[in-house]
Order: sequence, then structure tokens, then C-alpha cells
Amino acid sequence: MRRSLILILFVIAYILSSCSKTSSLPEYNDVSEQVKYSVLNFPSVKFDNIIWRRDGVLIAMQNESVRPLRQPHAFEGDKKLRYLDLEQDGNCVVTHYRFPSQLPDGRLGMIKWCATDNIFTDASYMVAYDWQTSQLEKIVQNQLKHFDLSQCFSWNPDMTKGVQRVSEGLTGTLNWLTPVGPEPVHITLRDGSRTWNLAQDYEEDGSREGGRISCPSWSPKGDQIAVFVSFDAMGVAGISRLDKQSQLLLVSPETGESESVLSGIYYPEFIEWSPDGESIAFVGDLTNELWVFDVETRSLFLIAKGGEFDDLSWSPDSKNIAVIWCDSMECEKSEIRQYTLPK
Repeated sequence: MRRSLILILFVIAYILSSCSKTSSLPEYNDVSEQVKYSVLNFPSVKFDNIIWRRDGVLIAMQNESVRPLRQPHAFEGDKKLRYLDLEQDGNCVVTHYRFPSQLPDGRLGMIKWCATDNIFTDASYMVAYDWQTSQLEKIVQNQLKHFDLSQCFSWNPDMTKGVQRVSEGLTGTLNWLTPVGPEPVHITLRDGSRTWNLAQDYEEDGSREGGRISCPSWSPKGDQIAVFVSFDAMGVAGISRLDKQSQLLLVSPETGESESVLSGIYYPEFIEWSPDGESIAFVGDLTNELWVFDVETRSLFLIAKGGEFDDLSWSPDSKNIAVIWCDSMECEKSEIRQYTLPK
């Protein structure tokens, strides 16, 4: 998903800090010269999201230019334009659909926001869109906690439970998602003497006493949730919270135990577990590089650098990563690129 307001905050934080801070990246393997990429034959337009479906079809999605986003368009397999026939709820002044994501069952997951005359009665829901039948199904019956610019979610393999980040950019926490509704995450994250109880921030969707947390990604095997956490942001006020390094945690959804497997990363985004469950791809650090972390060997690989990576998606065989690439933050030129990982 595109960064919008969060990107603006990142830029401000980077400008304020770039003169005094140097990156403290962990040891990594630079394979960017070995990784080959191809520019796929998609229209030369600005895309917002990219999804590699489990049937092998690559989807690039473009939302209507009017904000807030409403009906997304999908370019399927780089040839066919599809206008997603998403219902406009008669009980809403406007129905918005946001945060498209691949669900484990192959459907497209989204958050449906019902905007009303009274903003205090606005409501958001979790829905799934079937690519074959165009049917839309509510998969979380009760409404979600809030609608904002930073929600994102990931589900376990059998779709019995999901995890969602709810955040306004500077603060945030995680919620569980169930077929009934959202629930607090009773997990305490630890970094030495520092502890962060995620459930304490559930009602207010985060506080500055907590850290900063990224979008979560549930492993295809169902046993771990990958999430970047900045403990250094705890107790820090304002946009300075953004200018703190993060560490990658692997959290057990069953026990709540977490393991820090990577540190020294700035501004991590677009975290996605590979379909084979062996690697985690993400975009991060000061110059917006594309990275892959091998979970078994605990090795970090620099896959690509230069330009802006504005979303990513793994191929079903875990051998390729498709990205939305822009030449700059202003994105005067954009491409859909496919990176083939070295063996």
C-alpha cells in the first residue's frame, strides 16, 4: 500500500536527522549486482498496489484519483484491465475500499469503510473479494476499531485468525482479527529491560509510551508473525519517533514469545513472508532498498537499490519478487519490475 501521509512524515524525519545520523545496518550480503530484473509489460501509469496471486497471475492495482480511494482497477497478467465491481453500500454516503492484500485462500482482502453524515458513526469492516465470481463477503462480522491511513493486516493459513496494525503513523499497536471481531493482543514484547504490552494500547490505538510497529506478516506455516518494532521510540514525542531504528521480531501467535533476529533497520515497509516460509522481503533503510532476510540462516541480502520501491509481492514459487518501482519520490517514471533471486 502506498505511504501517503506516512511517507511525508518519514521525509521530514529524515531531513531533520540525516546530517547527524549514520545507518547502523547489520552485516549483509550485497547481491544487487547479481540479481537480474525485467520490466513487465504493464501500462506506464502510477500504480498503488501489486499482488502476485497464488494462481500465478500478477495483479497491479490502480485506485481512482479522487481521495479517499474508492474503486480500485486491476491490471491482470499485464494485459487485461478489470474494474472491480465493489458494492456501494446504500447505508453509507460513500463506501471506500482500502488496503488490498492477498488472503491465504486466494481472495483479495480489503477494509471497507462506510462514511456517513456524522463522522462519529463511520464504520469499517473486513471483506474478501473473489476474483472468479466477483462476490464480496464480510469476513469479520463486527466493525473494526477505527479507519485511518495506516491500517494493514495478515491472516493465518486457515483464515481462523488475523493480525492487524492500527496506527495513526506515530503511534500504534496490533489487534487480533477473528470472524467475530477485533480483539486486543495480550503479548508483551521485550528488549532487555524495556517492555511493551500491546494490549495496553488497544483502546487508544497506541501511545507514545509504546514503541513503533510495522505492518505484520503471518508466516505461511502459521507458526510465526514477522513484525518490525522500534523500542527506541518508547517515550519519545512527535516525529522524532520515526527516526529510530527497528528490529525484526518473530512472534509466536500461540505463546506470545518473540525473538529478535535482525536490528539496525530504518523505515521498514512492505514486509512480506515468502510463500515457502523461508524468507522475508521488505523495503527499508535510509535509501529505500529492497531486502530479503533468510529466516533459517539468519542472513540478510541486499537485492536492489536506487529509486523508490512502493510495494512488493512474492511469486508463488518464491523465486521472484515483483515491485512497483519509481525513479523518485515524485514518481515521474514508474515501472512494474520482476527481480529473479539468485539460487
